[in-house]
Amino acid sequence: MHERIERVDALRGLALLSIAVIHFMEQFLGAMPPAEHMSYTQHGVADRLIEALGFVFIRGKGFALFSFLFGLSFALQMQHAETRSPGSDFRPRFAWRLLILGAIGLVHGLLYGGDILLIYAVLGLPLLMFYNVRDRWLIIVAMVLILGAPRIAYQAFSPAPTATTLAQLAAKTKVETERHWETLTHGSLVDVARANATRALPSKAEFQLGFMGRGYQTFGLFLLGLWAGRRRIFENLEENRALFRRAFRWSVGPAALIGILALAGMTYAAFHPQAQGGDGAPVNPWIWKIVAGITLYDAWNFACTMCYIAGFVLITRWARVDRLLRLLAPVGRLALSNYLAQTIFGSFLFMGFGMGLLGTVGNSITVPIGLAFFALCAWVSTLWLRSYHYGPMEWLWRSLTLLRAQPFRRRRAVEA
Repeated sequence: MHERIERVDALRGLALLSIAVIHFMEQFLGAMPPAEHMSYTQHGVADRLIEALGFVFIRGKGFALFSFLFGLSFALQMQHAETRSPGSDFRPRFAWRLLILGAIGLVHGLLYGGDILLIYAVLGLPLLMFYNVRDRWLIIVAMVLILGAPRIAYQAFSPAPTATTLAQLAAKTKVETERHWETLTHGSLVDVARANATRALPSKAEFQLGFMGRGYQTFGLFLLGLWAGRRRIFENLEENRALFRRAFRWSVGPAALIGILALAGMTYAAFHPQAQGGDGAPVNPWIWKIVAGITLYDAWNFACTMCYIAGFVLITRWARVDRLLRLLAPVGRLALSNYLAQTIFGSFLFMGFGMGLLGTVGNSITVPIGLAFFALCAWVSTLWLRSYHYGPMEWLWRSLTLLRAQPFRRRRAVEA
């Protein structure tokens, strides 16, 4: 087993924390709510305040950080494989590792429609082709993807939607969201699994590769993580301290500026709604405003994420915050097990086959529950790693990847 990079594990723990907060805020719905339940997470002033703070500081940032770390981990694994066996090609083994992750994601997606593991497995396969691409092109391709070029091309070469088309889409969406809500609030575990298997997968594919283009942004972040891993910037922190300082300065300003522009744009849209025109009339200018807004939002999330990464590394160089590393690193090492544990607990809490709290409580209740569960995971992860090399799912994933059972219990635990 190669030596772990504690700050990378801690960053993964931080990403898992932000994902936990957002998932508990969303109450593991994994889709858009019906129009009549649009404010299902907000039952009072405190709920609305938490919703606003979550949108500004957390939403979209956890997934971006997790995606960056996925590309970074890929680079580190490839480097360690080359160190162990010079001249060998680890890419077939990594492809097999991704297929296993995809299988785990398929099972996980039956319980939670917002599963990201399957998406990572699918997008991880083309990442193999970029391992030896020059740094300059990695950065260029990454920024083109992150800043929404595929979305712009998608809209530019798609026929302009009409008011009639949008009305039909709205009617279809209304039926699907109401059906999904009804299944989650009153359906059995089998009903939820069947709905996620038949309806959630196509919706996920459209969200990732269609107009929203989340998958392109995810792959761009993979490439940035790959670049960071190849440059070993987290392994040589002192040598790269100036790089992290520049990254922080270059990201905090744009994050603030883009955030102000995004807020101004949302305020304008709220007070100046766009008329859609008559039946059959094209509404292309209206769509382009949405494209611009989503692209601005993605740029904002990216700038905030880079600010968080650089700021976290710089702050954790102080001896006084070593405890933060010790808290987050274990839960980050067991990220897959903890991610799945969040879903199991959250689904039981909110779905109809469990306690059925979906839509009945607000953020002021769900977020503290999510934070408490994350704290429990951090505590259990710390205790677990005293006796075991891996988390249960990490051990299973690694053993299936290498096609042989890996050491599980630590030797001193066995001797004791």
